[in-house]
Amino acid sequence: MSLRGGSSAPLSKVAMRRLLTELESLARDPPPLISACPVSEERWHEWDCVIVGPDDTLYAGGAFRAKLLFPSQYPMQPPKMVFTSAMWHPNIYKGGDRDGEVCISALHPATGDPMTGETVSEQWSPARTIESILLSVQSILAEPNLSSPANVDAAAQMRREPDGFRAKVRETVRRSLAA
Repeated sequence: MSLRGGSSAPLSKVAMRRLLTELESLARDPPPLISACPVSEERWHEWDCVIVGPDDTLYAGGAFRAKLLFPSQYPMQPPKMVFTSAMWHPNIYKGGDRDGEVCISALHPATGDPMTGETVSEQWSPARTIESILLSVQSILAEPNLSSPANVDAAAQMRREPDGFRAKVRETVRRSLAA
């Protein structure tokens, strides 16, 4: 992985085979309002993604760009997803080394540690696919997880100042379309 603290080690043969299979599946049956593909033939460990904000959500109509960054041992290890579009969302880090990084259980390594507050079934599994990751991220745009925020300021604003939160998200949507 090359974006913000990832490994750029070569992908294993298993990872390459899996990514090729997933790309073929996405091309054959693309999910609505989502796209993803490798950045280039030389950089299969880094994929460009676009997620369109779902209808009937604050993010509706936005076109949000992101990177999926795959470790050399994918699918045994989870990828990272980092928005390159500016985002204002409780489950997406804002600022610092993790700016834009998505924080959802599905991208956390399965540890079985009860201190995480997540069950192993919610965490990463090699059975998860790129499509399932992108759909999970699209779903948090509709329903943020306020019990475990990555962006505490966005979560607090959503709870205490919903009008201000909505205005900031509208600006985020507008900026996503101007990029």
